[in-house]
Amino acid sequence: MKIITVVLLSGVILTEAFADSLTTNEQSDNELARKAKAQEMLRKRTGGIVRKAGSGRGSIVVVNAQSKVSRSALEIPVTFIEKRLHLYAKCVEGALDGLPTKESVTKTGGTVAIYVVNREDFPSPMLVAPESRWALVNVWALATDGADGEKLTKRTTTEVGRAIGYLCGSCNSQYPGTTMSAMTSVQALDVFNGNGEVPLDQFGKIVDYMRGLGALQFVEATYLKACKEGWAPDPQDEYQMAIFNEVHSLPEKPIKIEYDPKKGK
Repeated sequence: MKIITVVLLSGVILTEAFADSLTTNEQSDNELARKAKAQEMLRKRTGGIVRKAGSGRGSIVVVNAQSKVSRSALEIPVTFIEKRLHLYAKCVEGALDGLPTKESVTKTGGTVAIYVVNREDFPSPMLVAPESRWALVNVWALATDGADGEKLTKRTTTEVGRAIGYLCGSCNSQYPGTTMSAMTSVQALDVFNGNGEVPLDQFGKIVDYMRGLGALQFVEATYLKACKEGWAPDPQDEYQMAIFNEVHSLPEKPIKIEYDPKKGK
């Protein structure tokens, strides 16, 4: 009887677990469907986000000169900078012999450059030379305690975010546990929140500092706003076409201004 009871209980538990997984999957699908519908409605109403041609200048470049950590890990803080601070930023492949120079930064095409290497001859996890517009992140120095895999990836991502911050005018954040918080060891990188994102209170500092180096933010707005301001690109889909035609159409009841002979107009 005990054996039968155990088997029955196991069957019930497995059945409930399977049902729960189906419910979770259904909830996830429903949530995705709701989000997709909301995004579709927003795009229909606004035309989506567009970038003004010719706006913005300069860029932040992360040069991947190692293969220990994947390039995708380095792109996380880069994408965040471009999306949230509206400063051009990119990650490129490259190589580095010795230390970077202002000339090597210029060759990247960027205003500043952060080089990511994996070299034993650099004992520090990070070097920053603001006057020469470069910073260096050394993966090898982030793994001296044997860190590898996901732990090393997170450390590198966070350290790249910190290097961008220090090189581009950021300082200690008022928010503890964030990328620009105080740290005394590489192990502290393991418990920082996020993935190398610059905290909110540092946005203005970075934008102002980069402006001093000649780098300016690009302009983004909804297609509807761009049409009203007169700089919208050609419509790319039916929603943008409808918005473009509506904004540029003549009003059905235009305002009539009668001539006033006393004013002569």
